[in-house]
Amino acid sequence: MSACDIADAAQVAQFEDLVLSEFGAVDVLINNAALLDPCRHSRMVEATWDRVMDVNVNGLFSITKAFLPSMIGQHAGSIINVSSSVGKVGKRRWGRTPRPSLHLKDSRRCWQRKSEDREFG
Repeated sequence: MSACDIADAAQVAQFEDLVLSEFGAVDVLINNAALLDPCRHSRMVEATWDRVMDVNVNGLFSITKAFLPSMIGQHAGSIINVSSSVGKVGKRRWGRTPRPSLHLKDSRRCWQRKSEDREFG
């Protein structure tokens, strides 16, 4: 298996192709990738903020969007989103994204409705 930077759409597409060609289907997708930069927001540079958001929020969207259609096609599959309480309540002297845990909850609800309607794509 190869590594995949979920913040890179081209890598996600290659990873999807590799996984589906090797295994034929995905039964479980576990979204557990996240970054947290140990600095205060007042000291965080924009490039760091962008990278954190690209992995924690956009990457979650990209990897789920890549594999959800095959799960819908096989009428089976589970997506497990793992998040940290640090994203919700923060940690002293550490930056945090604006509630990525809530993004996970909202995304899950949206994907669930879309997959039930079979309109995702």
